[in-house]
Amino acid sequence: MQPMPATAPAPQAPQATQPAPQPAHSITLLAALSCTARQWHGADGAGFVELVVRDLQKTFVESIRCTWRGDQAMQFWTAFGAHLRPGRPLHLGVQHIKATHDGQMTARVTSCSLAPLPPSHLKHIQHINQPNHHQGATA
Repeated sequence: MQPMPATAPAPQAPQATQPAPQPAHSITLLAALSCTARQWHGADGAGFVELVVRDLQKTFVESIRCTWRGDQAMQFWTAFGAHLRPGRPLHLGVQHIKATHDGQMTARVTSCSLAPLPPSHLKHIQHINQPNHHQGATA
């Protein structure tokens, strides 16, 4: 096993993680969330996370509605749910990618990790965290 390269975490953003190894029948996508992720529990009590993403490598043109089920999904949601907003890049392991009868693309998630934020996001985070230098005297 190769050591993971050290990277500095982005200010006020969770640190990106390396994509997990995928089962032979899964593919890895570098994707960005198209809308805010959501979480729910099924009738059997199993936890689900839904991620609607666009493939940043443009292998798939349409957005893909990815569903992740189980404890690993719930642990990821607990750790990173607040950061799963539109534009957030992810490394996704997916399988069973298919088009439904109405043309929507769907897939099942086998793994998910945060990908590094693009420089424009990091610049925005730094900008909003700067102290306001234009504060005037309060009346």
